[in-house]
Amino acid sequence: MGQDLIKRRVCNYSQHLAGEENIIADSLSRDTHLSQEQHITCFTHISCPPLFPQNFLITPFSPLFFLDRLASTISAQEAGVNLATHTEYARSWRHWLELCRRIPTNDPYLESFTPPERNIIICVFMDTVRNGEFAPRCFNSVKGETAKQAADHMAATIISSGGADPRLDSSGNKCLQFR
Repeated sequence: MGQDLIKRRVCNYSQHLAGEENIIADSLSRDTHLSQEQHITCFTHISCPPLFPQNFLITPFSPLFFLDRLASTISAQEAGVNLATHTEYARSWRHWLELCRRIPTNDPYLESFTPPERNIIICVFMDTVRNGEFAPRCFNSVKGETAKQAADHMAATIISSGGADPRLDSSGNKCLQFR
């Protein structure tokens, strides 16, 4: 299942469902001060008839534990990033997705394109940014460095999601336009 999620770039996350019937999930999410034994004791006493097997354990090495730790790791990682930097990356990614919608392509990671085709699309993106098409209306154009940064942010977002750097040529070097 994990491989499918990664391959399809899908995020699977847990969500708290409030309600009187959800006492176990509620306790696990709120009563973090309790030990595993205390949780099990509470759960076995509140379920009538008991819903747990005799040797029931809450194991921290389950896939759900891993996914929960992964989610908290990502949250901590994002919290550690300077908010302004995070905002710039998010803005560049939104602009990139807008350009992909205009082209149109459903492949924002550019995996279905050859290196020369990727270079052309990224250059179009940089030109679109440079001409101020994503800037507030008071700007006719932006600095060339801003366009390069937008392309770098877009590539960094793809790389951080496990994709290949779209700025690389067929020999694995960064193309001249993006150095």
